[in-house]
Amino acid sequence: MNPGEDRPIEQVPAENEGHLQAVFDGVSDGLVVADLETHRLVLANKSFCTLIGYGVEEILRMSVDDLYPPEAGGYVTDLFNRQARGEIKIAPDIPVKRKDGRVILCDVSGAPMTVSGRPCLMGSFRDATYRRMMEHELRLKTFVFDSAMTANSISDTSGTIIEANQAFLRIWGFARMEEVIGRKVPEFLAYQHESLAILNALNATGAWAGEYTAKRPDGTTFLASSQATVVRDESGHILGYQSSVLDVTDRKRSEDEREKLRAQLVQAQKMESVGRLAGGVAHDFNNMLGVIQGYADLLMEDLSPDDINRATVTEIRNATQRSAELTRQLLAFARKQTVTPRILDLNAAVSGLLMILRRLIGEDIAIEWHAGEALWRVKIDPSQVDQILTNLCVNSRDAISGVGRVTIETRNCTITHSPGVELPDAMPGDYVVLTVGDNGCGMDAHVRAHLFEPFYTTKAFGQGTGLGLAMVYGIVSQNGGFISVTSEPGKGTTFCIYLPRHGGVVMPTPEQAGALASPAKTATVLLVEDEPMLLEMCRRMLEGLGYRVLKAGTPAEAIRLSQERTHEIELLVTDVVMPEMNGMELASRLVTLYPGLKRLFISGYAANVFARDGLLDEGVHFLQKPFSRLALAEAVRRALDGA
Repeated sequence: MNPGEDRPIEQVPAENEGHLQAVFDGVSDGLVVADLETHRLVLANKSFCTLIGYGVEEILRMSVDDLYPPEAGGYVTDLFNRQARGEIKIAPDIPVKRKDGRVILCDVSGAPMTVSGRPCLMGSFRDATYRRMMEHELRLKTFVFDSAMTANSISDTSGTIIEANQAFLRIWGFARMEEVIGRKVPEFLAYQHESLAILNALNATGAWAGEYTAKRPDGTTFLASSQATVVRDESGHILGYQSSVLDVTDRKRSEDEREKLRAQLVQAQKMESVGRLAGGVAHDFNNMLGVIQGYADLLMEDLSPDDINRATVTEIRNATQRSAELTRQLLAFARKQTVTPRILDLNAAVSGLLMILRRLIGEDIAIEWHAGEALWRVKIDPSQVDQILTNLCVNSRDAISGVGRVTIETRNCTITHSPGVELPDAMPGDYVVLTVGDNGCGMDAHVRAHLFEPFYTTKAFGQGTGLGLAMVYGIVSQNGGFISVTSEPGKGTTFCIYLPRHGGVVMPTPEQAGALASPAKTATVLLVEDEPMLLEMCRRMLEGLGYRVLKAGTPAEAIRLSQERTHEIELLVTDVVMPEMNGMELASRLVTLYPGLKRLFISGYAANVFARDGLLDEGVHFLQKPFSRLALAEAVRRALDGA
């Protein structure tokens, strides 16, 4: 054989066993010799004793089978026999049972030999437990690194990437690992200042966590949520950096949308609460205004044309009418104002108001009017269109300093799907859009957030009530529409009013009464009102018009009077919101006694009682509080005539 070749030890004379033992004890690996026929252990060195925890005397009383767990016996015996035949030399990962019961893994090299004339096998045992554990841990770490959903990477102290996983390729849009390895970390960030801030934090504290804007090779960006740490050696010197990144763009967008929706819900709840308060205040206020206006009308009737007190009474009436307008704005905001909608051509309605609007906003501000072609019809009270345009144009005028421009236009619009947070109140369907835009000072985000709140105003004290846009909001919502607003400081403001399309035919506007008409015949009117002052005032008005009046302060009293049948009652004039029962319920009870009974309802807060969403049903006669003597006379005459 050539020097260095492995060869079996053919025979060890008995007189040399002591010398062999000395050689064994000088080897660092665990050495043991087993008799091939009996499987008894005949020699062992000190390293082997240390490895398995037995003394030499104990080992020499053991056999090969005692070295291994019972469940591994067949497997190990087969390897032992193959080594004895010279078929294999090394048997890796052999489980060896220590004296303390712990099982370790050993790589065992076997070589046949003869000891004292008997065939034996010498085994060299090397503990592989720690190495196998390290290999397993490394494989596990590699698996976790490569299979993680986060984009993992390792870079050296110069910021050069030396390792990355598949998620890194996927998130950044690379096809091959070679495209990533060797590139600098800052290349993957959109902004240099963010890269510097992260590096400074890592060097200062050893760790960083946060979000930054990441950049892909194609120039697109995404929001990255990342954690990074410094990698150090045993001496504390920096070896490099490791980081994990997750694309959170979609999650952040969803969170932002949820936050917007939450804010919109809070805003809607706040608007609803304030609306209920506004409606209640307006109801009681209307009753008092009705009394003031009614008695002012009665007083005016008693004054001669040249009476010096007529001017005083006229001012009282004017102040009452202005106050009534304030309550109408409150009710419009609260969506509790009862109105009479009609099918309108919105172009015609806007055109008819342009002259008034131009006078209202002044000569320095031009109005540009763009009428949409083949405009669809809408169903809305014409007076509400006037209110919307007037308030929006006044706001535009106040937002413009000096010379400016207000643009009014109409168009058709079809929404095929829910636009989401941009138009949260929108529903799919056909709409007619009324747009009012200006080139004024514009609004910031804070002002836009409070825009439709009642009594919120940016105008100087005494220049606005803060109810104009709240009223617009209420009117549009009451008619099933919605509003979008775009505005930025210095870039003007644009309001888009979306009103649902209506398929009906445009109806002509009813002619307004020009003079106070006397009743065609003497009629008996049952007057029901729970506010005593208003009840007495209305009685005087109706009797002054020539009607017989039965007055009742409660629904129960009204039923009692109707049952007495002192006179044949032809008309019921009743408040709507009353204790015991509302006006509609009272009317239903009385119709059973007087099948042909005519009905006129009066209220300043009636939408939830007899009108659907505040829109007056056809054939129902209604008079909004507060009202004048002329308005009451006309309403009674129409109700009696069935007009």
